[in-house]
Amino acid sequence: DASEQTTLAGGMVLDPDASRRNVRSPARLEFLRARADAAQSLEAFISSELAYKHAVPLGKLLLKSHWGAKEVAAAVKNRAVGNWAIDPGWWSSLRDKAAQRVKEEHKAHPQRPRLALNDLRTAIERELPDKAFFDLLVSELCRADCVQVGTAIRHKQHRPALPANLQAAGARVRTALSAKPFEPPPRKELAPDAASQNVLRFLIQTGEAIELSEDTVMLADNFANATEHIKKFIRERGKATASELRQHLNTNRRVIIPLLEKLDKAGSTLRQADFPVLKV
Repeated sequence: DASEQTTLAGGMVLDPDASRRNVRSPARLEFLRARADAAQSLEAFISSELAYKHAVPLGKLLLKSHWGAKEVAAAVKNRAVGNWAIDPGWWSSLRDKAAQRVKEEHKAHPQRPRLALNDLRTAIERELPDKAFFDLLVSELCRADCVQVGTAIRHKQHRPALPANLQAAGARVRTALSAKPFEPPPRKELAPDAASQNVLRFLIQTGEAIELSEDTVMLADNFANATEHIKKFIRERGKATASELRQHLNTNRRVIIPLLEKLDKAGSTLRQADFPVLKV
């Protein structure tokens, strides 16, 4: 039929986009049987298409069929995610696999606050029908039990914690930072070995500690306390030099200078250009 309007010899087209590859695979035969057994059923054609391909762009679903676009859209309404029609069973399995990968990361590395999205993508990308589908999956995870933070993701219930092999080092580092709240030891003294360095990195990443400079780290609670002392001191006097604030906090220059610079950057204080004083 040169016009391609008529099926010759009484045949029935079950798949207008059939490929020569995997013609007799179990999944392919199941797909064809489902359509052959209910050739006039829109539901059968939609279900078989999604079961076989897992996900199909809404605009391409049964595009070459005698059913109209509105009819197809209405029938697939409850199986739509974004601009895709999806097989519910496959979609549920994919979400579970992605969520499990996040949980496994938290279990294997409890000290890490999040899993990088690139790592999650690598774990499931072979099952994605399209690269753009990954964003839909992440959105779905975040509607349930996860939270996206920049380019990473974590489970809502995850709270970073030091693993057992770093607990002792963690206690030592915390004790050292607490001994003199406004005069923590230099970083080399605080973390001389790999274990304590990992602990310090953990404290900074989780916000328990604040990095004032390459050489100085202070517990976040102590930093907040120091900030309030500085603001109160300046508020009572109108202005103050770095030396006066150093004496007020009973600390040293190694700590007070980066501390004041951090407050400047945060907008908590303002350094006058003419002389080294601070104003609230």
